[in-house]
Amino acid sequence: TDISAKGIGFISEAVLPVGFVFIANIELDRELTQIITDVRIIRSSAIDDSHYQYGCEFVSVSPRVSKMLDDYEYQLKTGQT
Repeated sequence: TDISAKGIGFISEAVLPVGFVFIANIELDRELTQIITDVRIIRSSAIDDSHYQYGCEFVSVSPRVSKMLDDYEYQLKTGQT
């Protein structure tokens, strides 16, 4: 998986359509609060016969969650995780 302040990417065995919206429960770090938010699939590609890679955008994120994601993305970029 990968994550930024704008969205999340993940690999799954499930076949999901572009445009599909679902509630994601995201754990950035065991020390941080879990994030529960709506995401929309904006792209998909088959990796092999049973695995698919998805790119999703966050649909609605509160300012608090947006700050958490920004901080986490910064930590990833600077190697502070």
